[in-house]
Amino acid sequence: MQQGDLVHIPQDVNMWDSTDNGATIIKTHKPITGIFLREEPDTYRIYAQGRENTVAKRQVYPMGEQHGTR
Repeated sequence: MQQGDLVHIPQDVNMWDSTDNGATIIKTHKPITGIFLREEPDTYRIYAQGRENTVAKRQVYPMGEQHGTR
């Protein structure tokens, strides 16, 4: 994936963002679309629901022709 690519995040996925005071965790209640920002070890940084989040790689799917979404 490249920065700016759209990604699919299914329902029931934990997304988190670490801060100096700990981590803020959000669980998706329905499938959502995000924007891929960068790859980190075992995770992706994405922009979704108005903020940057970290998500486990195994829970994010690229959107596009090769994945049957167009």
